[in-house]
Amino acid sequence: MRLMATSPESGDIPNADGLGRWTTVLSLNPITDSRWQRELAKHDQATVFHTAAWARVLQATYGFQPLYLSLPTDRGQDALLPLMEVRRLRGGLKAVSLPFTDSCALLLPAGEGRPDPSALQARSVRPDAPLGSTFLRQVRSLAGERRWRSLELRLGLAERAGEAASVRFYNHVIPLESTDAAQLTALRPAVRRCLKNCQSSPLQITVGASLEMSQHYYTLHCLTRRRQGAPPQPWKFFRNIHQEILAHGMGYVVLASLGCRPVAGAVFLHYGRQAAYKFGASDHAFQSLRPNHGVMWTGIRHAARLGCVTLDLGRTSIENHGLQRFKNGWGALETTQVYHCLNLVTNRWQAAPDRTSGWQTMVFAHLPLWANRWLGRLLYRYVA
Repeated sequence: MRLMATSPESGDIPNADGLGRWTTVLSLNPITDSRWQRELAKHDQATVFHTAAWARVLQATYGFQPLYLSLPTDRGQDALLPLMEVRRLRGGLKAVSLPFTDSCALLLPAGEGRPDPSALQARSVRPDAPLGSTFLRQVRSLAGERRWRSLELRLGLAERAGEAASVRFYNHVIPLESTDAAQLTALRPAVRRCLKNCQSSPLQITVGASLEMSQHYYTLHCLTRRRQGAPPQPWKFFRNIHQEILAHGMGYVVLASLGCRPVAGAVFLHYGRQAAYKFGASDHAFQSLRPNHGVMWTGIRHAARLGCVTLDLGRTSIENHGLQRFKNGWGALETTQVYHCLNLVTNRWQAAPDRTSGWQTMVFAHLPLWANRWLGRLLYRYVA
């Protein structure tokens, strides 16, 4: 495939060796450059995490530098990859696609095959290499210029035999049905029983996008993160999600309440026909009423009414069998996916830690809530 030439710009990334003179990747700032959003609208597989709105959330909360890459082609669609430059706790810079995002695919024109992350390690690629390999090789060229210490890609790729991977995890996606009855048939019997229990309880389920609902959710979020042994993200993160995403019709909060007291909640985001279950939390004292089941069911059906065709439930640690069973119970399609983290100093794949377990969870679980919130404000910009 011949790639179209583009006029030189200050954001152009010079060609990597062996890629040919017609290949030019543009580095765009989606917060200030509307070209990113225009090109993104051409991709059916784009998610809310590819949008300029999500970029604004990450930059406004943590100060990350957006470097969103666009490769013009002669197919009517640019190839697109969002990147954020993050300062490491031990010094130096790394790039992540994307921080606080379970999956962020490299968007290629229709008909292009799966990208091959091994191109990041290659010294050069052939001029006739697949578009994905060409793109990733230029990402490596940019990495050298920016002096990144590492590069982490969360491309949502299913694991393949013999492939080098930095971390493995489960991913679950629910196909959304047009009717409640059809959706119910996909649920496992145990989930249907829990849902019936919730619906016969005095719980009230509400859907909305107000700042007040986000605040109610955040209270539950802090309690849940402490129970799980992790600090919560700062309130500023959720305030920015409300301001940049929920307030613009790209997401909603679902709350289950007993009287005036919220006891469970979740945050759902959507763009185009793809929806994502981003956060969930609950007050463990009310689990007998199965509020999480009521919240999830309401969120699923609301996404379907909005015209979404899938709901991505996000990643699950390989060791978290309870969460795996919960997600499978909703009729989700399960795959094993991988992240690729390249140490750019040694040119070797490195392990990306799964922080859902370990000694640190015991520490956070026993800290007072104020201390957990303070540590979340301090640490999350470095552990993106």
